[in-house]
Amino acid sequence: MSIEFTKVELPKIMYNWAINREKKVIDHISPSMLGGCPRVHYFALKHIEPTTPPNPGAILNFQVGFLWENVMKEALELSGVEYKYQLPVEDKELNVSGTL
Repeated sequence: MSIEFTKVELPKIMYNWAINREKKVIDHISPSMLGGCPRVHYFALKHIEPTTPPNPGAILNFQVGFLWENVMKEALELSGVEYKYQLPVEDKELNVSGTL
């Protein structure tokens, strides 16, 4: 029995995923955007593409943050600590919605 191995280039695979991922459509200001640059919010709400979008490394860092969020959630659950997760927030007057 012979096993054939295929060369896998993980950095290339991750780079391709980061640059080809589905772009997020922004139609409101989320809590994570608060306190940021008003000009960035304006362009995002008007669906104007950024001239300096996050690079693939930054996109991968965001994904690591999402993984860390899940680890913390599970740790809090196992320890019995009471917490709020993905608490919905909305203010129609300010056009702000999202989760904390």
